[in-house]
Amino acid sequence: MKKTKRKSARIVAIVLSAVLLFTGVLAVPASASILSWLFPGIMTNPTRTTITNRIFLGDSRTVGMYTTLYGKYNHTIDATEDGEYWNAREGAGYSYFSSTAIPKAEEYGIRSGTAVYILFGVNDLSNESRYLELINKKAADWRAAGAKVYFVSVNPVNEQKCRTVTNASIEAFNAAMRSGLSRDVTYVDTYSMLYTDIAGDPDMTDRYGLHYHGDTYRKIYEKLKAS
Repeated sequence: MKKTKRKSARIVAIVLSAVLLFTGVLAVPASASILSWLFPGIMTNPTRTTITNRIFLGDSRTVGMYTTLYGKYNHTIDATEDGEYWNAREGAGYSYFSSTAIPKAEEYGIRSGTAVYILFGVNDLSNESRYLELINKKAADWRAAGAKVYFVSVNPVNEQKCRTVTNASIEAFNAAMRSGLSRDVTYVDTYSMLYTDIAGDPDMTDRYGLHYHGDTYRKIYEKLKAS
């Protein structure tokens, strides 16, 4: 009996929605909400935003990715390339992220169609609470402007070479970030994708066990674009 009542209610709602749309009383966004109720699981994302420009904010690993892609090196990157804005600095952490990278990104323009990728943390893994507070705050503003916000996992090191950080501490940081980020932020797990190769093969990193070769940076970049 209950199933029959629910079916009848949906039929009535379909007819009513069609009439209201035809007469112009009901707006299209509202109709999408009704249709998602009528047909659950079919219309889960009726207004998908097309990405028209990307912003990459990060540390030395982001410098390495930029250099791999565009063949230009500087210890600090502040550049626009083919609809992308890059701001990164070697050795950078929370201080640079908050005082320079964010203001520069906002000056460039964060709007509908923008995807913002945040790639900080490896230089100051103990700052997860400060990162979370600031990222969640800024992401709310950027999402309200129509942008998408991504936090990218801190990626693994080769512990045979690296003397500054361990993969266990990276995993703890990533777990804290993943659980603490708001719904305005999409967490991108590139750590799992890279762990076996980076942790297991010293030749996959530089002499510090921290930075990667070109093929790895391209792999990360393609993963981010597909997110």
